[in-house]
Amino acid sequence: MSAYQEKEDLLLQIRAKLRKDDIKLWLPPYYTLENKPSEEHISNLATEYSTTLNIPCELCYNAMKELQSHALDNLKHKRHYEESGLATLRIKILHQNSPPRIISKEIRLSATASDLKNALRQDINTSVDRVKLICTGKVLKNQESLSDQNVQNGQLILAILLNDGETEITDNEKKVQDLENTKSDSRLLALDNEYMQLEDQFGNAVKIPSHEKKALVVAMTLHEKGRSVLKKKDYTRALIYFLEADEEYGLCNSQLLNTVDNYALLNLDIAWCYLCLESVAHLPEAERRLKQCERKFIDTYGANMERVVAVKGTPGESPSVL
Repeated sequence: MSAYQEKEDLLLQIRAKLRKDDIKLWLPPYYTLENKPSEEHISNLATEYSTTLNIPCELCYNAMKELQSHALDNLKHKRHYEESGLATLRIKILHQNSPPRIISKEIRLSATASDLKNALRQDINTSVDRVKLICTGKVLKNQESLSDQNVQNGQLILAILLNDGETEITDNEKKVQDLENTKSDSRLLALDNEYMQLEDQFGNAVKIPSHEKKALVVAMTLHEKGRSVLKKKDYTRALIYFLEADEEYGLCNSQLLNTVDNYALLNLDIAWCYLCLESVAHLPEAERRLKQCERKFIDTYGANMERVVAVKGTPGESPSVL
């Protein structure tokens, strides 16, 4: 485990313990009415937590001071937002082979994601065309406002910097979509014939609307592209492909997604990327996706693979899009 991950893990443990004990470090007795930290009370709490969590006292104390500072900053940013309308966003910048770093930016939530990228120019030292912003598990769209994409004051946003020559994600998606109009060349893709069929666990064909079939093809293509990138251990770029695929899957109805296991596998890949990126802040989202994946696998196979055995007589290949 890297030093960065060890620190994030420590903060996560202590934050969880503070919440469980309903302790607020920004209120008395840990923060006095004179707007000063109470060193004595924080030191005593650090000693207690050191024993409970089996963590060196000094590390506990430093972590509590950092968490207190973050909480006070959040309160300050909240007041600033209410008074000025300027939101403070924390941007976690990720680049392959470079340690992550977090910066803060003030911006109105009526601004677009493209505006936020331009505000990052001096911090990223690369073209904004090679920046992907991710918030709450979604890749932010350049021309839509931050508020319309559920970005809120004080939120953490991932800024993933792509290497030179790696801006083909959107182009790749467009190419896949354009294939739908190439009806004359069935060797490429003909969404209205037998190129792609969806079958349930009993081998029965499942009919789906053309727009959902289109979204499914784009999602599968982006997912497979992400997997090929994942094999190269380029986790930042793989995560972008996976989240783009997740958005396409979102255009399909839940009944369709419950019929096959492709979407469950995508959630598993997204959670794995968060783990490999050592993004402790995204553990809740990773946990949510793993639970969703587990539910779909149980629905598909049964808790003990009994549905697979009932259909095939023995566990075998999973039902999926062919």
